[in-house]
Amino acid sequence: MRLLDIKRCINIAYDNFVPKFSNNNTGNTFYVDNVLSLKQALQALHDCGIIRISSTSYSLYTQVISSITDRLIYDSHQIGTVKRDLDRLKYTIDILNVWINEYVPTEETDDIINIKLPIIQDMNLLVKSCSIIDKALTQSVAEFGGEVKFKQLDYGSSWVTISVTTSAAAAFVMGLAKVAFYVAKKYYGIKFMQKEYERYGMVNDMLQNLKKYNEQIINEEINKKAQEVEKEYYKDQPSDPERVGRLRNSINELIKLIELGGEIHPSALLEESTENKIDYKLLSSIFPQGLLPDGKSEDSQEDNKDK
Repeated sequence: MRLLDIKRCINIAYDNFVPKFSNNNTGNTFYVDNVLSLKQALQALHDCGIIRISSTSYSLYTQVISSITDRLIYDSHQIGTVKRDLDRLKYTIDILNVWINEYVPTEETDDIINIKLPIIQDMNLLVKSCSIIDKALTQSVAEFGGEVKFKQLDYGSSWVTISVTTSAAAAFVMGLAKVAFYVAKKYYGIKFMQKEYERYGMVNDMLQNLKKYNEQIINEEINKKAQEVEKEYYKDQPSDPERVGRLRNSINELIKLIELGGEIHPSALLEESTENKIDYKLLSSIFPQGLLPDGKSEDSQEDNKDK
């Protein structure tokens, strides 16, 4: 999970975990109020893995999570344990809030793009991945009116956070990413068919002709999608072949990143819209294991072809 995701969950918990206590006039019945806010806080902590809430065990956490009212009722024997457990969690949340906001000063804004790098097996792949991101985004984002700025590298993980200055530029980047993912799915479908032909013993000359034909299909698809992106994001401007070429290069580079195992995600603010979500697991669920790359490119000729 991204550090920004963990930070967001802890901040939600900090803002909402404010237990309130009251009792009836007799002093025999005690109440925990503000339960729906506590529920939101516990859910956030559960989502980022800080606490575990099991539906098969009955605990204070499950009582809060399953509550549909803003008040829980306890007797005089129960309330002491309840207060103790809530106070302990409140203390833990306060400490986590101070730590995460000092450790991760970057704020989640709508101009943020989160990029999951491929599994880094050596320095060459790290350099290649960063080069692909630079080629894919820098020029196209600048032409759109944004600017690619490095914000954060998640320590101990393979996530890079960048800013593209504006929410419009972030939406533009996600438009490119969605198109690249669409073409990548088509590419893997073709690749799967090629492997099937090889398995059934198709002769080499026929395989070579098929490969050239399939490459033509993918190139035409990339060109078509580049034109669609231009129409969507440059509605008030006449079509520019050079711009389409730059968009085509951006899409092609993002396909390479996806092929290596990388992913492009918007900030949580943009991701709330389902149209901005990309299910990268779909590639591994549709196609057999071993078809997707293991972090190494098929061959170096693909890079040379684009130079």
